[in-house]
Amino acid sequence: MRESGLSLFLRYAEPCLPHRLRRGLISPEDEEAVKWHIDEKIKPETKLVEHCFPDAVADYQRYCSKKGYEPDYSRDSVADYWRHNHVGRTSVTIGLVVCADNGIVYISHSWNNQIIPIANPRKIEVRRGDKVTCHANQIIEKL
Repeated sequence: MRESGLSLFLRYAEPCLPHRLRRGLISPEDEEAVKWHIDEKIKPETKLVEHCFPDAVADYQRYCSKKGYEPDYSRDSVADYWRHNHVGRTSVTIGLVVCADNGIVYISHSWNNQIIPIANPRKIEVRRGDKVTCHANQIIEKL
């Protein structure tokens, strides 16, 4: 079964959870709910995504409006937003896996070809030559 757009949105936003929790923007229960939906691969309710990540949601909605998309959390619109629009302090980048051995993954970033270690907390199966998206120094998805 193909992952829903809301589930993909949560996976991209997940690396921001500790920051949002520290700042008191979400509760520990909110953090648990997000992680549970990701771990169990269960489509979240829209209100969970909007509550936990209102800035990213507002940015997503602006992006959809600019691109002529319906902000309906379709998988394609969510992927397009995160892969091509989410820039800033923790931009989403595309990298090429150059080494994946014993749980340690190194990628070459598309924008500067620098080889760096990258976290893979969701243990996404990757091999040398795979393209991946990364957010906040974590692999989010294999392309």
